[in-house]
Amino acid sequence: MLAQGGVLDESDFTAREAAREALLERVRRAGILVGENVWVWDLSGRAQLVLTTLPTLERARKLAQRLREKGLAIVVRREMPEGPTRR
Repeated sequence: MLAQGGVLDESDFTAREAAREALLERVRRAGILVGENVWVWDLSGRAQLVLTTLPTLERARKLAQRLREKGLAIVVRREMPEGPTRR
């Protein structure tokens, strides 16, 4: 399960860090504490933070809905797509 932030320019380090910090702040204001900040970068061009993994898709969808009600943009992914750096 990923929380999504704003669109960012991956080539601009300052903007990328600002997008990460803004997303972290929104997640914290929603009452969520993440033990480790695992960031996902993909073709969406948005800051994305892994919140948790869950054993079933049903549980993930239920939790995602509760988090959306707190104002977060949430994406549930079963797995990440293959990419050039993934083996």
